[in-house]
Amino acid sequence: MSAPTERVEELLAAARDAMERGSYAPYSNFNVGAAVLAEGETTIERIYHLDRGYENLTEKLVKLGASVERIKE
Repeated sequence: MSAPTERVEELLAAARDAMERGSYAPYSNFNVGAAVLAEGETTIERIYHLDRGYENLTEKLVKLGASVERIKE
């Protein structure tokens, strides 16, 4: 199932706006913006690189409405 075109365009505009306002990129000076549109369930394994690169990632995803469950191997 694909997302409505209007919603995708809205999210892309928000990502571009974040990039143009100047995202935090102290080392690379490469400003980026991002947007997420998801439906259903996604499993991500071996996320050690995400934990190192994104402070409080789980809490931020939950604030966006995600249901996050971490399972220790």
